[in-house]
Amino acid sequence: MLPKSKAQLLLVVFVSLVLMPVGLVWGSSNARPAPAIPAFGETEIVSVPNQVKQTVPETAQTVTSVSSLSDVFQDGGDRLTALQNNDGGWDWPLDDGNPNNASPLNTIGPIAKGLAQAYWMTGDANHMTALANAGVLLLTKTNNFSPSDGYLAAELDSVFGGTAYTDHVVANFYGPLASGTYDRNGAGTLYDTAGYVNLIRTARASQGIPNLAAWDIGMGLVGAASAGADTTAWVAGVKAEIDELDGSAYYDVIGLAGAVYGLALVDEDYDPVAGEHAAASNLDDLGAILVGYQIDGGGFTWNSGYLNPGEDNETIQETAYAVLALQQLACNVYGDEIQGAIDYMISVQLATGGWEDYAASGENNEVTGEALWGISKSTCEPATITLSSNSTGIAGSVDYADEDIVTYDMATGDWSLLFDGSDVGLKRTDLDAIHLMDDGSILMSFNTRFKVPGFGKVDDSDIVRFIPTSLGENTAGTWEWFFDGSDVGLKKGGEDVDAIGFTDDGRLVVSTNASFKVPKTGGGKMLGADDDLIVLNGTLGHATTGRWEMYFDGSDVGLTPEDIWGTWLDAATGDVYIALQNEFSTGSIISDALDVIVCRLGSLGDTTTCTFEMIFDGSAAGFGGDRIDGLFIEY
Repeated sequence: MLPKSKAQLLLVVFVSLVLMPVGLVWGSSNARPAPAIPAFGETEIVSVPNQVKQTVPETAQTVTSVSSLSDVFQDGGDRLTALQNNDGGWDWPLDDGNPNNASPLNTIGPIAKGLAQAYWMTGDANHMTALANAGVLLLTKTNNFSPSDGYLAAELDSVFGGTAYTDHVVANFYGPLASGTYDRNGAGTLYDTAGYVNLIRTARASQGIPNLAAWDIGMGLVGAASAGADTTAWVAGVKAEIDELDGSAYYDVIGLAGAVYGLALVDEDYDPVAGEHAAASNLDDLGAILVGYQIDGGGFTWNSGYLNPGEDNETIQETAYAVLALQQLACNVYGDEIQGAIDYMISVQLATGGWEDYAASGENNEVTGEALWGISKSTCEPATITLSSNSTGIAGSVDYADEDIVTYDMATGDWSLLFDGSDVGLKRTDLDAIHLMDDGSILMSFNTRFKVPGFGKVDDSDIVRFIPTSLGENTAGTWEWFFDGSDVGLKKGGEDVDAIGFTDDGRLVVSTNASFKVPKTGGGKMLGADDDLIVLNGTLGHATTGRWEMYFDGSDVGLTPEDIWGTWLDAATGDVYIALQNEFSTGSIISDALDVIVCRLGSLGDTTTCTFEMIFDGSAAGFGGDRIDGLFIEY
């Protein structure tokens, strides 16, 4: 039997479903529906237009003053942790006042997924405990699953290690669906995957909100793919729903966002054959249509008919799923739109740490989870990672030496040899810093003084430019000077340049392999260590001039006594990507000398702040070297 408060909510939902009009009342500020809720849970909450809103304290309507992205995740994660029920789930929309009441089972997926994103950023032990509690609730499910449970299971396995959660969902949900034996809620009707997908479609249509099926099935596709289940029927269902999206009805924007996200995740293109999007030729066109629902480069509208700026038509839920869709589809193409959407979501975080779907609609746990999930997609996954090593080794099936450069394709998992140093006389030295230039040339520094054949002597504090005529297995080209370290104070043995980067305004940034003492911008000397990055204010070339200032103080963010052995600076975001000499741990990040981590910046310079995230696991990718000692990333 349902707790009294849950039964009352279901009664409100049922009466609303019967009495509320289905069509939109154009121009009415009250026309928008309640936030979308995933299909199918034992404690079912049906999302309907104009659902009764929960009253929240006045303080919850105050926008938070955000000092850094880490605060956003800390406050959001703390809020969800505080509101978690004793069974591991959450009330919907916010809090019924009794943590012993049963939680809706169809909302734990998006809520806990958002909490996991907070945990990845904070490493907070309380957030991790709350995720473990959500996992306990997930493991109680046997025949009452929601399509969102697949991606939650995969996320929990990622947090805790192993495959316990995915195994459970596969054994009790995806496996029975594949064999046509899934007995939903023990009612005696057996479903296969196609039948279950069709059940979602017919259920949403009968509720008068058919557009929402595109979101449900799109996110169901995300769940199935995340859990390693067969996606054929999910893909077919998403495509069918795209052809039926209707902008004159509720949930058309979130429906398109969920559909695009699901298809993009499994790399499935689609040319719509019917409906209002029939003119689109492919998934990229559908993504462009979705971008058209963004208001003034910020939040996304709740319906495609409400696009006028200044009317408060932006909603968190549509914005979060649009970010997920665009980030998965073409992150580099839509970087500005994604960042604008994320900035909007951050700007309306409540003082409680949570979010409401739109102004004065009331805080909502599911919306908070979805906001955290969307905000976590503030950066794109690299297209390629280019590396050098301090030793010989094998990357995948590619043999390399310490004078070579190899590239890893993040999409395919393939390694390739970019630069064969032995072909151009570098067999007796080690490349310990690299940077790929836009014109195709490659900047390099070596770990010792060395005579470059056909060029001359180069110190370990210098940088030379290689201008290739060919690369790969038959590397050839010419050399020229790029930077003379001794001209600007890099003269001691420990002042070997072992990392190269550039600021967004083109200034050279380096790290050294030990402590340094260099001329400081403004006068005097600047001292630092091998966990710092310093930036040159001056000119480059064989006759280098200038003075230095601190760019990134590694001791401020806990890197001491680590040594930065490789770096790449993201000009678009300012984030600092680094490879370190030894193992490093902070929060939930544990990395070693074969990994690349990114420092999501709060501030730079003498007071450096940031949060760390793992971006590349070299061991998992098959990089068999001793240490990464040169790094370049392309998006």
